[in-house]
This record gives sequence, structure tokens and C-alpha cells, in this order.
Amino acid sequence: MKYNGLVLDIDEFKFLNKDELINKFKMLKCLIDRDVPVVLYTDGNGELVENIMRDLNIKEPAIIMEGAKVYSPFKGEYNFEFHLAIKTTKELCFWAKKRNIGFRIITSKGEIDYEKWLVGVKSFLYTCDMGECPNVLEIIMDISEEEHNELLKFISQNYLECYSHVCENKVILKNLRVDKGMALRCLAKKKKWKLKDFIAIGEYPKDVSLFEEVGLGISIEEDGETIKNIEKSNKMNVLKECVSNYF
Repeated sequence: MKYNGLVLDIDEFKFLNKDELINKFKMLKCLIDRDVPVVLYTDGNGELVENIMRDLNIKEPAIIMEGAKVYSPFKGEYNFEFHLAIKTTKELCFWAKKRNIGFRIITSKGEIDYEKWLVGVKSFLYTCDMGECPNVLEIIMDISEEEHNELLKFISQNYLECYSHVCENKVILKNLRVDKGMALRCLAKKKKWKLKDFIAIGEYPKDVSLFEEVGLGISIEEDGETIKNIEKSNKMNVLKECVSNYF
């Protein structure tokens, strides 16, 4: 079967320099020149994908920040983020302050002090101007396992629209909708793509939400259970084979 679009995880190549990256993905040019949609994605920020997009002239937006943002350096109308609601942010910060738990607020404009953010919220409530109240993308808390269990109970009891991701001794709180598969669905709706005609190349199970959206998922990891519509390959030239065989 031939496919009409490609979604590609580039995180495994993040330690390559810019020239090595461009070299690695030159084979994508044949797809780009034929107007086949190529969507890059990364768990990091936009820097890694932007170099590749500009040098290869990839016009389709990329999915970055674990699905929290869809980004394009070319087409601003496709840039969008999933952020925490003001009520959810206030409740979470109040919970942390009450227990003297250290936390950081990360917004669309960078990290912000909680008191400054509160001032922005009040300004927004009076003026409806979001300029002084940037969208909160995530809250990071320094928290123990016991405190995390308390937090999960608090989130459930108060119906807060967020989920928690544990990373070392920290908990990262994001919008419930932050998910690479969800971001791809939103982008496909805007672009009017039929995702079952797409292939995704990534890692199972890390990228399973993307694999569930497309017609075929190809995992570059050998480990893990084989599931429907996911092929596995640890070959370094998996991208080349994919481009040759499926498009």
C-alpha cells in the first residue's frame, strides 16, 4: 500500500550537528518536492526541528514539546498550544503554596513568578487582555511520592483539567489534552488530512498515541510487545526504506 504523508520522530538524532541532521534527512526532499506532507515531531522545543524545516523547506508544521505545541516558522496560522486553564493553575499553585512546596510556572513567554502571574490574571479579568497574563503551559513541582499521591487526590476531587508526569524528583503538570496524537489530530483537522493514509516513524511505546492515529506505525525500537499496525525495525536506514517502499 502507498501512503500520502509521513510523521517522523527526530529525537534520536538530537545529538547530531546541524550538517549531520540535514544530511540524514535529505532523502525527505523527494517527498517534499512531490508535496507529500512531512510532519516532524520532538519532545523538545522548536530549535531542533526549525533547522531541518528551513534547510529542507518543510512547510508542514512540527509537533514539539511532547505534543503541547504545534509550530511552524513559515505559517503562523498553524502555531497553537495547549495550555492550563486559569482556574486549574490557581488551584494547583494555591495547593503547593499551602504546603510550602516549591513550584515553577512555565508560560508561553517563559517562566513567570506566581505573584506576577496573579497580577496578570486580575488585569485580564478586568480588561480581557491576555497581554499581561500569558498562557500557562505547565507547572513544575518539587514533590515527594507521598505529596504526589495527595496532589492526585486533590486533582480528582476538584475536577482539575490536568495530568501529572513524574520526572526524577519533580512532577510536571500539563493540560489533559497535551498528547502527540491529539496534536496530530488537531493539525490534520486544520489541514484536512486523512491520517489513515499516513505513516509514523518513532519509538514504541513512547509514541503509541501517534501510531494509533495513522495507518501504519514503524517503531525503531526492538523491545516491547508487537501490536496491530505497528512494524518494528532497528535498521539505521529505516527512513530510507520507508520512503522507497511506501511512497
